[in-house]
Parts: sequence; C-alpha cells; structure tokens
Amino acid sequence: SLENLLQILGPLAKVPERPKVDKVLLKYNECQVFRMASWNLDTFSLEKASNPGVKDVVCMTILENGFGLVAVQELADKHALSEICRELNSPTLPNVRKWTGKRGQWSCVVSEAASFTHGAKKHHGFIYDKSQNIEF
Repeated sequence: SLENLLQILGPLAKVPERPKVDKVLLKYNECQVFRMASWNLDTFSLEKASNPGVKDVVCMTILENGFGLVAVQELADKHALSEICRELNSPTLPNVRKWTGKRGQWSCVVSEAASFTHGAKKHHGFIYDKSQNIEF
C-alpha cells in the first residue's frame, strides 16, 4: 500500500538535519587567520563525491568548521575534489544551499598518483578557499 511505501521510503526522502554550530572566528590577536584540516577520505572516488549524501557530509563539514584549507589523502580519482568545489561554489544540495555562514570561493589542486595500494592509484590534494587569500 502507499502507506507502507511511505513508511519504508520516508526516511530516505527527508533532508538530513545538521547540528547547530557556533560561528567560527577567523581572527586572533587582531590578525587574520585560517583553519586547516587533514582528512583521509579512504579511496575517495568521483562516484563517492557525486553521491548526494557523501557530498553533503563533506561540504557541510568544511563549511560548519570554517576550514580554509583541507589536505586530503587517498583520492582514488583526480576529479573527486573538483566535484566538492563545484558544490561549495554553486550549491545544489539543500543543506549546502541554505548555509548562512561564510561561503568562500573554493578551488583545489591534486597530485599525480602519490602511491599505489593494492594496485589502485592514490592521489593527495588540497581544497582551499581563495577568498581567505590562500593560493597554490
């Protein structure tokens, strides 16, 4: 029945709620600062980056924590970070679209294959906010 179908699919159709976060201050002793992170995304492919749920978590983690620079390990695809940048710069996902904090102007750089694990290429990269005067 329709009621049973809605019971099963209902949770999948809901936009995930994000926790309330405190505003991130990007000044210390009157000086401009930026926050950085290192994140091993464990064989992060373009397919994973294109998955709306995965993309939402990655983008919202970056935005909510006010990161200006994220060093990323274990990229399985050189284009995976570009997909994240596209979403950050031109949001399509509900949570990313309704983000009211600092948005930034995102770009990325990715290495050639840095290692091979079990026959698979692994790249490393950086995603960074150019509006915070970070450049590569």
